[in-house]
Amino acid sequence: MLNINGFFNSCNLYLNDGLPGKENDSSLSNVSEDYTSIPSRIKCVVDNSLNNSDDFLKTETNTERNIVEVFSLKRRLLVPQKREINSLTEPLSKRRQLLREEEESIELKSVESVAETTASIFDKTEAEQSRFFTNQEPKEWFSVYRDGEQKIQFALPFDLQDDQCLIYVIKNEVKKCLLIGETGGVRGRFAKYTSWINQKGSEDRVKSIRKKAFLTDIKEHPEHFKVGILYVLRPQEDPKRFEKAFIKYQGQVWDLYNDNGGGGGGRPHRDDDLVYAVPKPGTAPYTPEKYYRYKREGVNIRPQFSPGFKDRVRKSKRRRRRSFSFPYVIRKLDTSSCYVGVTNDPERRALEHAYEAEYKDPLNEKYDPTHGGGYIHPALAEDPETFAIGLLPVQVAEDIEPERLSDFVLLQGRAEVERYTIRLKESLVTQQGFNCNGGGGGPCAHVS
Repeated sequence: MLNINGFFNSCNLYLNDGLPGKENDSSLSNVSEDYTSIPSRIKCVVDNSLNNSDDFLKTETNTERNIVEVFSLKRRLLVPQKREINSLTEPLSKRRQLLREEEESIELKSVESVAETTASIFDKTEAEQSRFFTNQEPKEWFSVYRDGEQKIQFALPFDLQDDQCLIYVIKNEVKKCLLIGETGGVRGRFAKYTSWINQKGSEDRVKSIRKKAFLTDIKEHPEHFKVGILYVLRPQEDPKRFEKAFIKYQGQVWDLYNDNGGGGGGRPHRDDDLVYAVPKPGTAPYTPEKYYRYKREGVNIRPQFSPGFKDRVRKSKRRRRRSFSFPYVIRKLDTSSCYVGVTNDPERRALEHAYEAEYKDPLNEKYDPTHGGGYIHPALAEDPETFAIGLLPVQVAEDIEPERLSDFVLLQGRAEVERYTIRLKESLVTQQGFNCNGGGGGPCAHVS
């Protein structure tokens, strides 16, 4: 394999040192016959780096020709540039400067091309989008199996990064059917799948025909399934938008277990049997300890969480329960108007609201006035700096001393916490708030 980097480094080291006994700006035409060893030195570097490549530099007695070919080879093997360095009378220092400029341009283009590849995919033609989303394949597949207790498990690797936003796929190889989803915490997501799948009778409790089919198939034949990472999202990319696109285009090639177009939440999570303790009115404030503002970053809208916020959330969940969920409020500052929700991943949920708001923002490339959504998103898009999100203080009832329980309202399940908080905060649209309904029905309240 060509060791191009080693070859270029060697050439640069030689050229940047200048010619022995000469000033760096000496022109190549002034090279004396005393430097006939230069061609063999360059030939040696090329021999060691390119082996039997067609791009061998040929040994010449003409020093000027060899130096020029070194520059030409570097330009040819990287990115063709408009500027040509072919004048033998140009000072060597000038040639080095031009080459450095080319290298900086190449590096800049490579960085820009990474962001441009996917950031602009939705600006491309329907055919180009179709090729991009249908051609994506997991680099590695992981098996699904029964463990010693006959429970179904996903064989995810231990070193799999857990804090990346990504698109995953679960594939039934026999029926050629896919389940596609997005997540910001792959281990947590598949822990929920594992719990959901291994619950006795869970397939009988779901209303969706396709989810029922998925549960039935994977319970009967887990060995027919495998799981992979379709695409790892970059910070500027909207997970829901990519999920919808993958479902749309992959669905033209494969059968799907997904029963909607994606992007609407509805993550499978285990039945919530936790009893939450919410402070009774008059005993302690039921307000966020801290608010985090939304802000425009270019044309995007983003919540401004402080460093360490994610770690504090993780520690809080470990201290309570894995299935613990956080009630939150998005408040329009200097008013009593707010939106109430519940989530087990506050940072991700705050971002999801921002992504939804961008569909209502004329400044954003995603702008689509026909896109569905709640009343909170158009308001957030109009003036994000006037909104802030905060977590409401709740505890798990069994973690509280019995003598203190009288100071709390006890509520079973996250849905009940959401309904109670909406009533308490008077956050319905009919009460000048942003919630479209009484809550408890899903991850986002939508306009019907």
